Amino acid sequence: MAGTGTGPGDDDARMTLHEERVDVGTERVQTGRVRLRKHVVTEQKTVTVPVQREEYEIVREPVTGGGHRRGGLGRG
Repeated sequence: MAGTGTGPGDDDARMTLHEERVDVGTERVQTGRVRLRKHVVTEQKTVTVPVQREEYEIVREPVTGGGHRRGGLGRG
């Protein structure tokens, strides 16, 4: 390869260096519009819910023994 300038030991051997650069990013672009509409829908429901109540019972008991108790209400 005489005279080509690309042989071994040749001082004129050259190589072209190529460099690539990539810039990556994001850009906001309007692609359309949206419209939001709200509708209120009322439904009738029958629901079972727990309900608590307190019940009281009054039990009358006769006085046993022969007489009135001292220190009771009213008379004494």
